[in-house]
Amino acid sequence: IRHRLGRGQVFFLAYPWEHYLAVQGPINECDESHVLYAHLATAAGLRPRYVSPDPRVQLRVVEDGPEDVVWVFNRSWSEIAVDLDLPGGRGLTLRPKDVRVLRVRAR
Repeated sequence: IRHRLGRGQVFFLAYPWEHYLAVQGPINECDESHVLYAHLATAAGLRPRYVSPDPRVQLRVVEDGPEDVVWVFNRSWSEIAVDLDLPGGRGLTLRPKDVRVLRVRAR
């Protein structure tokens, strides 16, 4: 349910979404929850600077002067080869539950 409130809006999901995801088996390999979170981010006007083409790989960005520090998280139990859309391009192979920290010249 979406309810507009002033200049904003409130979304209500009558189902305990995070609980549902938590009690599933190897949920990171097959769920589509990233679609819901991407929709909520778009509705809030948030535009991620970098996006992974694979929903099992999450990115977190921190600005550090002229560079961005990009944390790359493989949330799955599978090895993943991913081409990240970063300046200069980055192809990575991530082991299960692997984390990488990259520095990217952003500006």
